[in-house]
Amino acid sequence: MLDFTLYQTVCVFLNRYVLFMAKQKFTLQQIQSAIYQVRYENKTAKQVCRELGITEATFSNWKKLQEIKDLREEVARLKALPVTRGDLEYPDQEEMDLLKTVSDIIVDIILREDEKDKENMSEQKIQKRDGS
Repeated sequence: MLDFTLYQTVCVFLNRYVLFMAKQKFTLQQIQSAIYQVRYENKTAKQVCRELGITEATFSNWKKLQEIKDLREEVARLKALPVTRGDLEYPDQEEMDLLKTVSDIIVDIILREDEKDKENMSEQKIQKRDGS
C-alpha cells in the first residue's frame, strides 16, 4: 500500500495555493496550454509570459500547481489499484522503499523550488526598495 504521507503532503500544497487559484483571471485550459507550450513547443517561459501578460513568478506557480495536480492524480490512480490476496503480488519491501524514496525526492524538489522562489521574491523587493 502506498505511503499515506505523500497524499497528505500533496493536500497541504494544494491548500496552500487555493487562494492563488481563486484570484486568477485565466481558465484552467489557458494555464495548461501555456505550460504545454513551454514543455513541448520549444517556447521559452519568458515568451509565454509576455504573450499572456503575466510574470515569470506567476508562471512558475502555475507549473508547480500542475505538478501537484499530476502527483495527486497519480496517488489517486495508485490507490484505486485493486489489492487482493489472490492473483496479485504485493510489492516487496525493496519496492516499497523505492516508492517512498522517490516520493520523498519529489517533495524535496518542490520544497526547494518554493524556497528559491521566496528568496528571489524577497531579493527583488529589497532591490526595488533600495532603488537598484
